[in-house]
Amino acid sequence: MVVQEIEQYFQSLVTEMVDHFAIYTSEPKSDMESMDHMMKFLYWSIYDSDVMNQFVDRLAPSISREITRETVLSWKEGHVSIFQVESQPSEERLEISDMYTGQTYWVSSNTIITDEDQSAPFLMGVLMRWGVYHQIMPVALPLSEFAYNQFSAEANNKQQFEERYLDFLQNWWNMGSKPSSINELNEDPRAIKVLELAFDHLFMSQKINDEEQELLVSLWLLYYERERPSFKKTEVMAAALDYIYLNHPMFKSTGINQITFKEIAEEYGVSASAVSNRVEQLESFIMDQVVEEETSQQPQVVQGQPSTGAERALYELHQNMADEPFDSLDDANEYLHNHINDSFTPKTDQQKAQIKMYDAFDTFDLDEQEKLVDDALQLDPNNIDALVMKAQLSEFVSETYHLMEKAISLGREQIDLQAIYDDEMPWAVIENRPWFRAIEALGDFHNYMEDLDEAVELYEWLLFDLNPNDNQGIRYRLIICYLALNRLSDAKKLLTEYDEPSMSWSLNWAIYYIFVNDGIPVSEVEQSILKAYQYNPKLLDYFVDEDQLYSDDMLDPAYDEIERYFGESGYLWEDFIGIITETLI
Repeated sequence: MVVQEIEQYFQSLVTEMVDHFAIYTSEPKSDMESMDHMMKFLYWSIYDSDVMNQFVDRLAPSISREITRETVLSWKEGHVSIFQVESQPSEERLEISDMYTGQTYWVSSNTIITDEDQSAPFLMGVLMRWGVYHQIMPVALPLSEFAYNQFSAEANNKQQFEERYLDFLQNWWNMGSKPSSINELNEDPRAIKVLELAFDHLFMSQKINDEEQELLVSLWLLYYERERPSFKKTEVMAAALDYIYLNHPMFKSTGINQITFKEIAEEYGVSASAVSNRVEQLESFIMDQVVEEETSQQPQVVQGQPSTGAERALYELHQNMADEPFDSLDDANEYLHNHINDSFTPKTDQQKAQIKMYDAFDTFDLDEQEKLVDDALQLDPNNIDALVMKAQLSEFVSETYHLMEKAISLGREQIDLQAIYDDEMPWAVIENRPWFRAIEALGDFHNYMEDLDEAVELYEWLLFDLNPNDNQGIRYRLIICYLALNRLSDAKKLLTEYDEPSMSWSLNWAIYYIFVNDGIPVSEVEQSILKAYQYNPKLLDYFVDEDQLYSDDMLDPAYDEIERYFGESGYLWEDFIGIITETLI
């Protein structure tokens, strides 16, 4: 009864806060924004206005139950802080202590925001009395040790924290938002977790300074943005970052060779071989960036950009032929013979838009790509390639998904689906390709977001129904998804149907046999790895001869094949890399 009364009075307070402060904020567009507004309103009510005092003074005298009246009266002393979780004897109650005053409280757990890490060591919010207990209102925000270290470094006493609370609140929300460059990590919460784990270790051992902290963050951001690494265990990537910081000469304060792979792996509870593999990838990336800077290479191209030189020539030829009346196949062949090298001048807005998209595919300049995409959409708002590239260039998940869905929907309207199903070579029809690319792009987007079931559905549609000749290489992504989802019967069927003499396919067979046999390296695993080595002998150097990684041989396409394969499927191998080295040595 007491708790119900208190909740009713708090709802009255919420109504009063909204009436008073809503004019200072925009209309919330999501649950997150609504919660953010409530937290700001409560803070303003206590610290920056008389709203709380007036509410309490008006209502408290009329409250008959003493404990309820005392609770409401105490709300004037509500305060913000960071609290450490001391104990949790039951699911309903926690013992917390104020990190600035040391005072302890018993609070309810039902207002704590929970996520994948439900055992956050710190909480942040407004502490208010709630009957015989207290409550962090309107919600308690969980803080990792990394976030706590960041916030407490900027506010080393209670007054500073109270003055900076709204800034810290915004920082907390930013860690879960996805607007731009640095927040792109939050599209994959594990990417943030990698930094948190690494900095937890580095802060606790006092190994890192502010300048080099920024350098390490920049390295991870750039690596994550450029390489889009796939990884299963965040601890392995965090250990690799930690190792790079302690051993690489770009971080001068730590010296060189401060720790071994074995030692860093033990700190993170992972295998040394998995850390070694990730460190090699990071060091290779660092070297590539140095080479890129020294040689002033062109800017990065949009990931997934198709090679469309031959397609453009076919498109232009088809458009020229579309204007010519042919009475027979012989007439068409004669035209091809006489006019195959004719230039093409686009006449319609649709043609002009598609030519701009071929130009966009051919440039390495991102700014130029954005301009060409916008120009194409001005000419033809329904150009599928333009919608897809605009989605790939977008910084916002919702916009990316919306544009790709729109492109696929338009393709359904523009293309005869039954004709595609009936055609033995649908990729040969140039008009089909933008739609196929749109489906591929949405599948890759779901794959990147780890919505593997959604990605598989799109990949299967493309590979088994629309383009079974697989001119797009969908099978290489689908097999990784099947294995990651433990859909082993589907994986075996795909491996068999599209079997090929290559390193990557042999390694896919190897990891399939490992999974089927619960991690035991049976003879089929060894045979598949040896086949992979036969198809690409550089595989041995990649794992056991570190000096080769920094030789001119890295320009060899064989190394590129290895890097691409483990870049896409490396997370499947993290616990089994040792099987490859043991087989080959």
